[in-house]
Amino acid sequence: MRVYFCYDRRHKATSERKAPVELRVYFGKHNEKVIRIGVELFPVQWDNMVVNRPDSDKLNRQLRDFKKLHEDILSSMKIDGVEIN
Repeated sequence: MRVYFCYDRRHKATSERKAPVELRVYFGKHNEKVIRIGVELFPVQWDNMVVNRPDSDKLNRQLRDFKKLHEDILSSMKIDGVEIN
C-alpha cells in the first residue's frame, strides 16, 4: 500500500488556472483510488507541499492530517482476512 499526494494529475494548471491536490492510494498492481481533497493551487504554490501562500502552514497541517487519517483507516482494513500492509 502506498499513499501520497498528487498535484495536477491531469496537467491542466497554468499561471492563471488552479489545479487540485489529490490523495492517491495504491492497493496493489492495478488497484488505486484517487481522493479529491478540495484544495486547488497554482503551480507556484506546490512543491510537494503548499508554499507561497499566507495560509500554507494551515493547509499543510490539514493535508498531513487528511493523509494520516486515510493511512490509519487503510492499515486497519482487512481484505479476505489478510491485512493490506
